[in-house]
Amino acid sequence: MLHFKFSHTSQLGHTLIEKLIVFGIIIIVSAFLFSVFDPLSRLDEMNDSKRKEDLNKIKTALQAYYQDHGSYPASSNYYITRLDTTEINEIERSWIPYMDNVPYDNNSQKRYVYWVSDTGQSYLLYASLDRGGLDKEACFPDSNKNGTPCSGLQINNIPKDECSKGGKYICNFGISSSNLTP
Repeated sequence: MLHFKFSHTSQLGHTLIEKLIVFGIIIIVSAFLFSVFDPLSRLDEMNDSKRKEDLNKIKTALQAYYQDHGSYPASSNYYITRLDTTEINEIERSWIPYMDNVPYDNNSQKRYVYWVSDTGQSYLLYASLDRGGLDKEACFPDSNKNGTPCSGLQINNIPKDECSKGGKYICNFGISSSNLTP
């Protein structure tokens, strides 16, 4: 009786085709997991959530300031700088009693914008969201990732790219006093 021995692998290990199949499966599973979890989008959402939280903290401080002074703090420039710099701008100086730390955007190229009317009776606060128009709370949500600049910028002659140091990012999210629309 004859006996045949069949071997599926060579003595050196797996065949090239087996390796390609396993590699292909790994690529397909990785692509699926990346599309489901999308870590970059999640990071953008977390950063935008912090920006919104920061502006709400500032809004709360502004309301307290208004209660004490009957107007919002004046400002000769629009943007909020970092408090850890050697120079504290006038916005931050007037807010210090109302906030322990004035928040700022963690992206060194972005900044928050504060505008107050000449009468001190209304204000606007702006930020540039990473998700832009994809965020449902952006000034004009749309399919454009950058979003659309908030309308209050044009009305009050604030440059639409004031939310960044190099003019790269537009102000696409805003909150305001109750008598204005961002």
